[in-house]
Amino acid sequence: MTVSKTMNIVLIGRSSAEFSWFPGYAWTICRCARCNGHMGWKFSCVDKKLRPEWFWGLCRSSLEPGLKIDDEISWKPVL
Repeated sequence: MTVSKTMNIVLIGRSSAEFSWFPGYAWTICRCARCNGHMGWKFSCVDKKLRPEWFWGLCRSSLEPGLKIDDEISWKPVL
């Protein structure tokens, strides 16, 4: 799954463009900051003309669904 934002991710090692799934992008392994499990890869553009500048390729089986709710939002029932 490709996403633009993540939480609790740690990058491991240096990025490499070798064997990249996405031409023009280098990959870096990423792990969970909590359990140290493999989460996927961060892809960063090598050619600055490309957009987006980076994105994440995450393994679906490694994800734990969650929802972050902004503390400033107050929810009211619709009457």
